[in-house]
Amino acid sequence: MREANQHAWEERLKSLCGWRDNGKRMLRFALRSPEKARQRWQRLLDTDGYRGCLRTAINDVQTGEWKSFQ
Repeated sequence: MREANQHAWEERLKSLCGWRDNGKRMLRFALRSPEKARQRWQRLLDTDGYRGCLRTAINDVQTGEWKSFQ
């Protein structure tokens, strides 16, 4: 939740991360499908909200944007 807010992820991703319902949706997802939830949240963290993959992208120093090489 913190990364979604601090890194200004798009509203749809903030909603997935619990901003609209105080995390209730996240908890239901985690209880229903723990491994799938873990994978999805890890992907969001690894890509900074789908901006780019940290392992295959660089952060452009001048613009601050991700340049993805996927």
